[in-house]
Amino acid sequence: MEQVSLVSPTKIILQYTRIQIPPHMMNSDIEDNMNIVLQQKVEGKCNRFGFIDKVHNIEEYVEDIILPENFSGAATYKISYLASIVIPIENTYIMGSIKAINPELVIATNGPIIIFIPKANIDTNIWDVSNEFTDKKNGYVLKQNDSVKLHLDKVKLNQGDIQIKCIGRLLEKLSDNEMQDFMDSKKESNFII
Repeated sequence: MEQVSLVSPTKIILQYTRIQIPPHMMNSDIEDNMNIVLQQKVEGKCNRFGFIDKVHNIEEYVEDIILPENFSGAATYKISYLASIVIPIENTYIMGSIKAINPELVIATNGPIIIFIPKANIDTNIWDVSNEFTDKKNGYVLKQNDSVKLHLDKVKLNQGDIQIKCIGRLLEKLSDNEMQDFMDSKKESNFII
């Protein structure tokens, strides 16, 4: 099989949103309170771009108007913040961990990404899928928690979800050296977009 390069679906990017700060949180710790409210609002959920894994810091905030119809007295702020966001892109290769195997479907994960791999999407040049999923080169039988190379065919992102659903193709099992090389390159390439 040709050498494919794995990509990390996690990037650090600037995001924008609005948050409401209730009156009891408007004190000398307003910036810390904004951070708490922001984390509760966006962390661990999908927005229209991807899955917000972690809010790093608030870059800028602008006070908005307090509407007279808002009886809670909460102030609205426009926030720009840096966050680690998981953005799986169609037609890329990622690493995944096998979570479930049955005769018709393999399920793999990479953080909040769940990849469904139908039997038809398993590379039969590499895997014997007749009885178990066996590597044709070395006779290795695929099992739970194995690290594998995956190709993302379709990505489904729903705003507010706690996971990203994908349909992919199973390529091959990752060797320990490939895993280490990928982890080392991931540390070097974690840049801000």
